[in-house]
Amino acid sequence: MVKNRCCAKKEQQILSLILHGLTNEEVAKELNISVNTVKMHVQNIYKKTKIKNRGQLFAFAAG
Repeated sequence: MVKNRCCAKKEQQILSLILHGLTNEEVAKELNISVNTVKMHVQNIYKKTKIKNRGQLFAFAAG
C-alpha cells in the first residue's frame, strides 16, 4: 500500500480513512481534528505523490 511510499504518520492515518471511503468531514470527526487540518494533510499527500485528485489517489494506492 501507499503507506511505505510517501507519508508521515498522520498523513497515513488520513490516507487510510480516505481509502475506506470517508469524506474530509468524517475523517476530521474520526481523528478529532478540524476539516482544514484534514485538507492540509490531503494536499501534502497529493504533493508528495504527485497526485491531483482522489481518483488518482485510489489508483496509486492500488498500484
